[in-house]
Amino acid sequence: MDSYAIHSLAPPKEVRPQRGKSPLLTLLKRTTSRSHIAPMISDDIEDVETSDQRENGPSKYCTLMPRTAFDFKQGSKTGEHDLGGIVRTRTDKLIVLDPVSRKMKMFKKSSNTTHEFQYRCITTHSFSEHCNSVAAVKDKMIAVTSEKKVEFFRVRRSKLKCSSMTIRTPSKCFAVTATSNKVFFIAQLPSGHGCIKCYERIQSTFTSNWKLDFIIERPFGENLSIHSFLVADEEEDTVYFTNPESRFLASMSFRGEMIRIARFDWTPRGLAVVGDYIIVNNDTSHSLCLMNKNGQLLKYLIRNLHENPSHLCYIPTSKELFVCALRSPKIRVYSVLSSEEAEFSEC
Repeated sequence: MDSYAIHSLAPPKEVRPQRGKSPLLTLLKRTTSRSHIAPMISDDIEDVETSDQRENGPSKYCTLMPRTAFDFKQGSKTGEHDLGGIVRTRTDKLIVLDPVSRKMKMFKKSSNTTHEFQYRCITTHSFSEHCNSVAAVKDKMIAVTSEKKVEFFRVRRSKLKCSSMTIRTPSKCFAVTATSNKVFFIAQLPSGHGCIKCYERIQSTFTSNWKLDFIIERPFGENLSIHSFLVADEEEDTVYFTNPESRFLASMSFRGEMIRIARFDWTPRGLAVVGDYIIVNNDTSHSLCLMNKNGQLLKYLIRNLHENPSHLCYIPTSKELFVCALRSPKIRVYSVLSSEEAEFSEC
């Protein structure tokens, strides 16, 4: 019997050609039923060095290099900030959500006279109620969660336009992530714990709407915090999510099948998929960690930050990582470099 609750599971999905999926995930999905997947405990695996590293020397991973930073310049009258997320749209635009001021700002990338890249605000949208999180649905559309609904906005060149599509729920909605045809978000249960809800886009001839696909109430038999974070990896049809209260990182297929769980003795929060790796915020030591997709810690990218990171956003085209911090208006931008690129830049 499964150790988690799943409702309204979607019908079997059409078999699609593999798109460079991880061999481990492919093997798990093909040969293992979800009720027999053994949890991965971080105490049972080595922290940094693997057998390949011992045989072939130290393995080289990516690194972070500070690039720039800019301020949101909003917050409350008392100076409090609590950014609810950051996403990229339309190639050169960033959207930042601030639940404290109930505002969402769109920034555009531009260069100054010294050819340094900067971000300037080009439009602001105000909400009438409290909002919690934001995610990019596709290049020109975003989703924003609030008290009891998920709203969709179309991203124009210089403005944000509210769409007629809205997902209404009987409970509060929190962290959200999305792909072009699926939306995953954390919703609050009557018990106060969280659950993962998945809605699928139903496309008709002239219109499209969102239909409930499934609900995960207790992944791996664990209560889920409403303060959990999640991110979708469309290349591997996988959602990765952290639970700060139970201190674990887990993965789930787009159909709601549990894949893997890794437990830690530190608190994970925000996360971002970076190619074959995941960057996770270590809330305990205010650090950014590089992990593989099994939940194994590979290295610390940055240690002992003055600000405590929360939301992370990685842009593959420019290889940039955007980092929001708790109670801070500053958004920091890092270049994600391979070991060879890092060595060249230091020369």
